[in-house]
Amino acid sequence: VAFCVHKSTLTRQSPVFADMFALPASDVNETYEGLPVVRMQDKAEDLAALFEILYLVKFLPTKRLDPSTPSVVRPILSLAMKYDMESIKNQAIVRLVDDWPTTLRSWDALEDEIDALEKNWHKEHTCTSLHDCRDSLDSHLPEPVAAITLGRECAIPSILPAAFYHLSRLSMKWGPDGCVADQYQQSSMRFIGKRTAKWKSLSSQDYYTLLVGE
Repeated sequence: VAFCVHKSTLTRQSPVFADMFALPASDVNETYEGLPVVRMQDKAEDLAALFEILYLVKFLPTKRLDPSTPSVVRPILSLAMKYDMESIKNQAIVRLVDDWPTTLRSWDALEDEIDALEKNWHKEHTCTSLHDCRDSLDSHLPEPVAAITLGRECAIPSILPAAFYHLSRLSMKWGPDGCVADQYQQSSMRFIGKRTAKWKSLSSQDYYTLLVGE
């Protein structure tokens, strides 16, 4: 896969690319259709997500409280940190902190917002029975284990306290990773809007942190 991008755009966003492009060209440099080629070791789909922000959308493609935010942000944030793209990195961190606040006041405000969303979810709940609950409350709210994993991988300790606190309030019984095998009970929890976590994705070290603290 090849991407045709402007040196000026990458240089403006990244001192790493700026230094790379400042190196003197050699006669053996690879070209494609007359343009210089820089071979990257990064995944093509990750680079595509990064370049989409640089050229098209200009902002991260997630909304507040979206449970998919960690998976969407991870490749973009990893590349932004690797290539020292401060503006994109900061945008990603701000986006994560929106879901996992760093102050008590912000956390309390978020709790009030989620309480309001939960009440609205119950009002608009379209499930007609216990076994027809496809639109769970969890599908509209952030999930703590994914946030903790991303916080560890990308060195964002600021989001960890809120994520661990929320995780400590959740039962290991419920959700896709829950220890309760009875699907009727699991359906009933989805039906009433039970929050869950991806327990099987939590590392052993983070289990220790959850139980003992750091």
